[in-house]
Amino acid sequence: MQQAVIDSATLTLLVLAVSVLPYKLLELWEKKSLKSWKIIAEGVYDHSVYDIRSFSMAPITKRVIIETTKIYFKDGTFTIVGGKHPSLPEGTQIKVSKNKMAQYKIETA
Repeated sequence: MQQAVIDSATLTLLVLAVSVLPYKLLELWEKKSLKSWKIIAEGVYDHSVYDIRSFSMAPITKRVIIETTKIYFKDGTFTIVGGKHPSLPEGTQIKVSKNKMAQYKIETA
């Protein structure tokens, strides 16, 4: 029986390709996701409420802190966005957008 012999240079290239390829694919997906914004809410700004919560999934795990801002519109609807966002002048026409990486953007019209 013959055994396949792989020299060290080929083995090194194979290991590099297997380890770098998933990282590069993930990096490409992340760049694409950062550019794809979707409008989730649009309307006349009324006010916003900032909230911070912390919880633990189990008694032995680290506590998780979640910051959210609830944005209210003049028509009575609201949307919740992650993080702390500055309040705007009442009556401002705004668009709230989100990308696939859970980043939020508030734009005035």
